[in-house]
Amino acid sequence: MATIKIRGVIAITLAALLIGVACAWIAGRTIANRELRSLSLAHELEITGLCANSLQLQGSQRGDRLVKLLEQRLDSAVGHAANLVDDGARLYPGSPNLKDSVRRAADYYEAKNYAERQHSAKTLLARLQTDR
Repeated sequence: MATIKIRGVIAITLAALLIGVACAWIAGRTIANRELRSLSLAHELEITGLCANSLQLQGSQRGDRLVKLLEQRLDSAVGHAANLVDDGARLYPGSPNLKDSVRRAADYYEAKNYAERQHSAKTLLARLQTDR
C-alpha cells in the first residue's frame, strides 16, 4: 500500500515537472516571437525614415527611377510595419526617431498628393503614438 502511494506521489511530481517545463517552453517561445516582431517593426520603421528622407532629397527629379524604387520600398515598409503592429509588435521605449520616420513618410505622401498612402502612414503613426 505504501509503495502505491509513493509511486503515485512520484508520478504526480513528474507530471507537474513536465507541465512546468512545457509551460516555461511555451512562454519563452511566445516572448521570443514578440521580440522578433518588435525587431522587425524597428527595421521597417528605420527603412521608412531612410526612404522618406531620400525621396524628399530627390523630389525635384520626379521622373528618376530611384524615386520610383524608393516609393515602392517606402510603401512596402509602411505596410509591413502596420502588419507587425497588427500582430502585436511594439517599439521599445525611447524610439522617437523610428516613430518620426512614419511622420516623415506621411509628410512625403502629403506633398505628393498620395491621399491613401498618407492616410495609411498617419494611421500607423497614431497607433505607434498611443502604444506606449
